[in-house]
Amino acid sequence: MAAEWSDIVDRGTIAAAPKRRRRRRRAPLAQHTHFARRTVVPRLFRLLAVVIVTVLVAAGGVAATIASTWVTKLSTSAVVLAGEPEVAPDIAQLEGGANILLMGVDACEDEIKDLFGDRCKNPESEATLNDVNIVVHISEPPRRVVVITFPRDLVIDSPECTTPRGDVLPAQDGVMINSLYEYGGISCVAQTIESLSGGALDIQFGAMITWQGVIELTSAVGGVEVCVAERIRDPHTGLDIPAGTHTLAGYEALQFLRTRHGLVGESDVARVGNQQVYMSALVRKIMSEQVLGDLPTLLRLAQTTIDAVTPTTALANPATIVQLALAMKDVPLQDFTFVKYPVADAQWDSDRLVPLEDDAAILFQAITENRPLIVQNDGGDYGGAVIDAEPDDSTTGTEVPTPSAAPADEPGAAVLLPQTVTGFTPADNACSNGGG
Repeated sequence: MAAEWSDIVDRGTIAAAPKRRRRRRRAPLAQHTHFARRTVVPRLFRLLAVVIVTVLVAAGGVAATIASTWVTKLSTSAVVLAGEPEVAPDIAQLEGGANILLMGVDACEDEIKDLFGDRCKNPESEATLNDVNIVVHISEPPRRVVVITFPRDLVIDSPECTTPRGDVLPAQDGVMINSLYEYGGISCVAQTIESLSGGALDIQFGAMITWQGVIELTSAVGGVEVCVAERIRDPHTGLDIPAGTHTLAGYEALQFLRTRHGLVGESDVARVGNQQVYMSALVRKIMSEQVLGDLPTLLRLAQTTIDAVTPTTALANPATIVQLALAMKDVPLQDFTFVKYPVADAQWDSDRLVPLEDDAAILFQAITENRPLIVQNDGGDYGGAVIDAEPDDSTTGTEVPTPSAAPADEPGAAVLLPQTVTGFTPADNACSNGGG
């Protein structure tokens, strides 16, 4: 049985606990033994694997054989998501679209421990936490993709959840979302996010990636070009990059994704915006001819993705991978929307965040109705990102259309999201705010 919730104190686990309380290292939960190597996600790398495998299968011959071998590897390392059907669902039959939980886990793996100083040298601080929690929603036709990030400092009420082993863990009040993986595995994270969405998100698929996986994947993609509005200088991660445009890969990319002290406000909200800048640029690169038109690059990325990512069972199904890829491959950049789940500072602790449920309900209602989304606020001075005044439509070859301004009650009309639902699209050319 999993450890009692009261044992899970911080790097932010019990909401009412003092900041950053150290804790004793525990043996990992038995269910985690299924994660043989690296675990999941930051940022649309699952999307990357899906697109790559589809291209390889379409290429036929040797490429199809290679793709089949990779899918077998994925299946071997897959972990069960509680409540999964025995047979992977047909994407076309999923009412409300498909939802993929991408989870970044901050495991201190032996190969990279030396890069993280005291964080990985002190046994009391080596708890494995789900520090990045992202849901990729792929709508029913007309296809749209909404990528929702749930900040790690978010304090929520966790519902009763069932682990892949069948253990039922009790509901808990006032807990940090980034403690849920250690408490109940990916299933508990998925069930809690489903609850936060008011039932709008039915998470059918999941995947995980660790720090080392991020380093390897960002190197394999050849780096991602991001713009920085003001210098980022973070002594905690060692990142120091001037204003301007930079191609980030490997360890430097991980530093960029982890930084908060290098950003104005030094908040988790700012870090989410910064991460979305990288993810948005990653989508632009993946969908460009620079990647999709280069078979050796595709092969290298596919191999690295298979080695770095641990999927849930349904996501390791080859037919499912192809279906997801086909569902997303023709979605224009302006119909990919990156948003942050709406939060506010907790009154009792400025380093903690609480959900804004009414604002979230507007977002999830729009997703349920498959409406175009208009994000009216990029986060401002403390959002981690600023938006280029001139959106870049060069990657699509067409003019980026403005969402419909029809009345909100008209079917298919765009929804103007609350200012607390910050974000942008890959067509917006967002830049890291920097300035920390």
